[in-house]
Amino acid sequence: MSISTSVGRETGHNASVIRANKPQSLFLFDLGGTISDPITGIAKPINYALEALGFDEVSESRIARYIGIPIDETLVDLCETESGKLVNRLVIKYRERFSAVGYSENVLYPGGGRKVFWPTGKSPGTQ
Repeated sequence: MSISTSVGRETGHNASVIRANKPQSLFLFDLGGTISDPITGIAKPINYALEALGFDEVSESRIARYIGIPIDETLVDLCETESGKLVNRLVIKYRERFSAVGYSENVLYPGGGRKVFWPTGKSPGTQ
């Protein structure tokens, strides 16, 4: 088994691929920004964390610029801080809301489900 890392052309994100000695099925999805709009599911937890620790709310349009950037780096920039303790507290609050509901607030782009290749040739739930 080997692991290789590459950088995606469209997003610049690192992607790791595991290569096995025998054939296996593997499906990787980059939902955020590819087939779904993640802004609400990210902006609400960020603002939840900011408000919990006394910062002002930030607009979704400003937060949208940070989609794809690690949450700790995003919070450092939004709060203009280098305090590791503060950033850790913000990340904990962010994850608190994201894990409760934020993960489910992505919205599929129109036709988003049709962009997924299913090995059977049919989307789940179709005959």
